Amino acid sequence: MRSSATRFARDVCVARRRTLSVTRVEQTFCIHYGSALGEQGIAFGLDSCMVVAADLRNGTRALIVDSIHMSIPETEVQARQLLVQAEILDEHLAKWAYHLPSGHHYRRHTVEQNQSNDKFFQRIIHIYPTAGHAGMWNRYRVLRLTTNDSILKCISIFCDPSESDLQFLKERALSRIAHLFDDLCASIPYVLGFVRTNSATGQDSAVTIEISKSLKDVVKATSASMLAWPLTMASFVDRIPQRYRLYFADRLRDVGEIVDDGTLGRVAAGFVKAAVT
Repeated sequence: MRSSATRFARDVCVARRRTLSVTRVEQTFCIHYGSALGEQGIAFGLDSCMVVAADLRNGTRALIVDSIHMSIPETEVQARQLLVQAEILDEHLAKWAYHLPSGHHYRRHTVEQNQSNDKFFQRIIHIYPTAGHAGMWNRYRVLRLTTNDSILKCISIFCDPSESDLQFLKERALSRIAHLFDDLCASIPYVLGFVRTNSATGQDSAVTIEISKSLKDVVKATSASMLAWPLTMASFVDRIPQRYRLYFADRLRDVGEIVDDGTLGRVAAGFVKAAVT
């Protein structure tokens, strides 16, 4: 008899073969359609993944609701199918990031202890070529966050989530989520204008930290607005630790101030309430 881990590996291979030709068609369509709209290939390469991620979230929510009316075997079969889809999607997203040209990558910078304050989640921050690149990377991070959140939700449906293959998937998803949260936090200071760089040298020594009393003085509304969707979506991840949720809420308030959108402030207040209850 095959082990559950072997069965899962086989399911992934079969599903990958079945979806390969469809994926290629979707990619070709997105390249053609995006080009017609003036988009660049790297940026809209996430579009098809965004659609698949939304379908995955909807499918997971629907299964959780419908499972009370379904038999256990039927529920677990559908949950395993969703797990396979989620793992394939996460793999596609990881490959997208891996194959990005070096000119689109960010670098890490360690903020001096005396320069750090509550605007920084941690002392390690990201430096991007442009705010647009930060927005692209955060879009990627949110897609992987929600995909791995769906993996955890699917695993919770099983009667025995301690099975070896499910436990492995759970631990890996939790590890990915923690890493993605940290990277999202590390991107925020750059987007909100707390970090200045000398593009002529591009070295760590050229990085300066500037915290203005009025964010509107230093941050463009278009740049700040790039954070609204990632921060909101990340805050809806079920397993988000309180410290991340509170930090995201504070920065969402900053974004609301910059773009003059009171709705974001109310959303942030809701996240704070959820974190302390």
